[in-house]
Amino acid sequence: MTAALLTLLLAVQATVPSLPVPAAQPPVTVILETTLGAIVIEVDAARAPATAANFLRYVDEGWYAGGRFT
Repeated sequence: MTAALLTLLLAVQATVPSLPVPAAQPPVTVILETTLGAIVIEVDAARAPATAANFLRYVDEGWYAGGRFT
């Protein structure tokens, strides 16, 4: 890396405001009951907020109730 590029990168880095760090959220636990026992699912909303929100919405709306593993 050239000195000019390194200087430019350091200058840009110094002018970019730091983003706030979100507070740590514990994972949401969902228990999936099966005829062979329970499966504990930890949903990490901090790392995958959109996916976690969709999954939890499906759980709340009962989309997985009565489902089958084949």
